Amino acid sequence: MSFRVEEKLLVRANQLASLFKWLSDEKAILLHPKRKIYSTYFDNAELDIFNASEEGSVPRKKIRVRTYNANTHHDRDNALEIKVSSIEGRHKTTKMLSGQEAQELLTQGIFDREYGFCEPVVSVAYNREYFQIGGVRLTIDTDLEYCATGSFFPIRDDSTAVEIKAGFDVSMDMLAKAFPFRRTRFSKYARSIIATQSGSGEWL
Repeated sequence: MSFRVEEKLLVRANQLASLFKWLSDEKAILLHPKRKIYSTYFDNAELDIFNASEEGSVPRKKIRVRTYNANTHHDRDNALEIKVSSIEGRHKTTKMLSGQEAQELLTQGIFDREYGFCEPVVSVAYNREYFQIGGVRLTIDTDLEYCATGSFFPIRDDSTAVEIKAGFDVSMDMLAKAFPFRRTRFSKYARSIIATQSGSGEWL
């Protein structure tokens, strides 16, 4: 198990052009062309995973089924991802799933030792670009959409989610100097729950 450092950066939509210019000036390497990510998140009846995210408590986790370049998990290669945040850092486990295995989880739910029986509650879709500067990876997520399970009406979030990911041995001071942007809290899962429960993206 390898822990990593993750930091969210505050970059508003009207600052995106400046961010891409900065990446060009820093000779960032494009790791992967832009692609769509589609994830369905699981939680228990009390939404304890959501509440832990809002409170920032540790340890906590996120449970999701993820696929790429699609708006559905049907007939696709999927991955079950469990992302854990702890005092020591963050790590993620991934298990590849066939389309049939993904559908079984999406219809039957999943049992988690900490949170008990969890069912799919919301889907999150967005476009992601991947860059690398030195040994640090940076992702830029745009065109965010949230849709409650059973709904056909996604809610648009015009925010941009920018995240830097580095090995646990990377100095926080180095990250602060290398990436001169404000840090922020940004959980797409938490935002999706609030947006879909309110039925509107006006709060975003």
